[in-house]
Amino acid sequence: MRFLQIVTFYQNYLSLLYSKFKYLHQATYQDQIDVLISDAFAAVHILSPYMQQVGYESYLVIANCHHAQIRWLIENNKQCSNPNNWIEEITLKQIEEFEPDILYISDPILFNGTFIRKISHRPKLVLGWRAAAFPYDIDWSGFDVMLSSLKPLLDLAVQHGAQYGEVFMPGFPPNIVERIRDIEPSKDIVFIGQYNTSQHTKRDYYLRQIANASIKRGYDCQFHISGNKDNIPPIIKKYAAEPVYGLSMYKSLRNGRIAFDARADHFIINLDDNSKIDIGGEYTANMRIFESTGSGVFLLTEYFSNINQYFEPGKEIETFKDRKELIEKIDYYIANPKKDPK
Repeated sequence: MRFLQIVTFYQNYLSLLYSKFKYLHQATYQDQIDVLISDAFAAVHILSPYMQQVGYESYLVIANCHHAQIRWLIENNKQCSNPNNWIEEITLKQIEEFEPDILYISDPILFNGTFIRKISHRPKLVLGWRAAAFPYDIDWSGFDVMLSSLKPLLDLAVQHGAQYGEVFMPGFPPNIVERIRDIEPSKDIVFIGQYNTSQHTKRDYYLRQIANASIKRGYDCQFHISGNKDNIPPIIKKYAAEPVYGLSMYKSLRNGRIAFDARADHFIINLDDNSKIDIGGEYTANMRIFESTGSGVFLLTEYFSNINQYFEPGKEIETFKDRKELIEKIDYYIANPKKDPK
């Protein structure tokens, strides 16, 4: 059986990685992919290497990685007829060359139903993954199953064309722990994640509260914020640090005594009446809760009704329901580090 996974990575991350490894773009296609896998960006979502371990012939395509994709064209004696649409064109060629039995698309926004209908070799099973907002008019016809950790999203996925929707949670590669085990925490509170005013209203509020408490109590905080930094308020910017990705992100998590997490506001806009459709409900799906705990860091995160499916609050992690509880628990666990549940 042949398994092919299509992913896209943050362009900012790809630029940083290729500037770090200056000659990586000259390496073979597979060597470039191996370096990208090793650096562990989006590691909780990458299934292809593990499918090999259970007997599948598997292949990973990082569709928007220009250097790797151009190298693939060269190695396979193929050409791109439309440079303005190279992402779709090269990815289609790779699917047709590999002829997968199972196609797993981790970016069903870029690679939607329209894209699937262009595939000349129809896989036996087409899977998609989405746990974030999506365009109201998205076409997911052609997907046999849409996977998500957000249960409310699944019914909407079927309404938008997917045949079925199934709850699915990505995993955590255990080899990451071995690579960061020796890092000792030097910060009291660490946050890593995106920040924008449209999707992160609660995150903005809680980061402000932590920053205010830190000024009064002298806590050492570090917020590795990515996204549009122009709108970051001064109180949060006081503790802002550079964005971190891949293995650097896990090292930065490990650097904190407490890893703070607050879920994004998951909704889509109904274009018919401009109303909001909640696709998150009382479910948390933020990958940071697994990345933090997998890294062996004490996680303090918002309480959601499904959190007990994965962790035992008070024993494995801690949760908060409001500002008061958040600050109280930060105060307590910083004063009593041996009692943190990790």
